[in-house]
Amino acid sequence: MPFKTQGKVKISLGTKTSLKIIPINDYRLSHRKVVYTVFANIDDRRTEARCFKEDQSFDVNDDTLIDHLVESAMKDICLEITIDNSKSPKVTDIQIPA
Repeated sequence: MPFKTQGKVKISLGTKTSLKIIPINDYRLSHRKVVYTVFANIDDRRTEARCFKEDQSFDVNDDTLIDHLVESAMKDICLEITIDNSKSPKVTDIQIPA
């Protein structure tokens, strides 16, 4: 089950590619001075959410996504970012929101 958020990205390239998300206000939660990024899964029957600390980094294993993420980070473009529902979530898809 995929979870989605929206924001801009900072990407780190190296032997392992990872990114950090700077969420837009709709996907940003602050509690006791700690900032979280909210990921939501919304369908017709229910809504689920996962929250990660703002400094959480996410792995990217798809080379085609890496090229697009680098370009969007350089151009400061807001994206819709999808992660999987694993214990160590990975970025599975990106889109430019309409």
